[in-house]
Amino acid sequence: MQPGKRNRDRLEARCLIRFDATAQQTCFPGVRQAARLTRYIDRAKTKEEGLETEWRVSSRAHATMSAEAMY
Repeated sequence: MQPGKRNRDRLEARCLIRFDATAQQTCFPGVRQAARLTRYIDRAKTKEEGLETEWRVSSRAHATMSAEAMY
């Protein structure tokens, strides 16, 4: 988990969970790994808070692409 950082004038905390994946699991040919990126966003101007989830897939193995590179 990354500590809170500013992104587009809003405070954001991120958590990325990386895992090995197969084409059968993800329906993406050639996939080697995947990750779930969850963001907690505090928008000071609109007083909104939110949780966003984003899925990422890569054809590169974990040995050649770290979790940090998937951010």
